[in-house]
Amino acid sequence: MAAPIQFNDGAAYEEMMGVWSRKAGDVFIPWLSAAKGLRWLDVGCGNGAFLNFLQTQRACTGYGVEIDDANVLACVQLGVSVIQLNLEQ
Repeated sequence: MAAPIQFNDGAAYEEMMGVWSRKAGDVFIPWLSAAKGLRWLDVGCGNGAFLNFLQTQRACTGYGVEIDDANVLACVQLGVSVIQLNLEQ
């Protein structure tokens, strides 16, 4: 069994996942017909790229939940509200 992919710095997460989070948002949000100004909860939010997209492009608010220290810092640097929490404990 392969080891799980883990990101322990915001820049590495951004390079691999953040760019796709924004691209997915461009398609997913209109498909979902999500109104502007909704409140979101992003569990496992990584560096906050998707929530940042929602804030800047859809005037949404919300929180991210993330376990990794570096990704929590990346969220804060993006202005994304984040709670550091391990939901499995």
